[in-house]
Amino acid sequence: MKGVPLMNKHPFVVWQVVGFKNSGKTTVVSQLIKRLQQQGYRVGSLKHHGHGGPPLIEGVATDSGKHRQAGAVVSGVEGDGIFHWIAKKQSWSLEEMLHMYEVMDVDVVLLEGFKRATYPKTVILKDEYDLSLLEECSHIDSYLYWGQVPFFSIEEDGAAFSIYHSKSIEELSKRIIERCK
Repeated sequence: MKGVPLMNKHPFVVWQVVGFKNSGKTTVVSQLIKRLQQQGYRVGSLKHHGHGGPPLIEGVATDSGKHRQAGAVVSGVEGDGIFHWIAKKQSWSLEEMLHMYEVMDVDVVLLEGFKRATYPKTVILKDEYDLSLLEECSHIDSYLYWGQVPFFSIEEDGAAFSIYHSKSIEELSKRIIERCK
C-alpha cells in the first residue's frame, strides 16, 4: 500500500472510494453500504462535493431553512427518527466532519471522494486517462476497473476487481470487514 500507514483515531473504520466524475463512485458506495448493512454493520457515509459551489440543500421555505437564513450556523430538523442537520462555517476539515460521526455509533464510515486523504481506499479506474489517480492517491488498498481485464499493472500490494464482476462488491466488503476486527 503506497503511503505511510495511518493510525485510525476514530472508533470506526474509515474507507474511501475515489475516482473521477462519472466513474461509478456513488453506485459503488451505495452497494457497499447495502452489503455491509446486510452483514450487520452500521454504516455512515460522507461525500465530498467537488463540483464547485455549495452542495444542494433544502430551500429556505422550510423552518430550518428560515433558521439558516436568519443566521443560524447550525440548523436541524428531526422527525420519525430522522435527524437532518446543516452546519456552516468557513471551511471543514475531513477530521472535523469525521469527529461528528463518533456520536452516531457506526462501525464503518465510507468516504466518497476526498482522494488526498490518508485512509485506505479503493480507486475506480474507468480508462487509461484515470491512471493519473494512482499518482495522486496514497493508501490504495484495491482497484475497481471498467472492462473485463485490467488495462494497468499493479506494482503495489492491492487487489483489482472488475466493476462488472458480480463478486467485486462482496470482495471489497470483505476487505473493509477485515479492518473492523
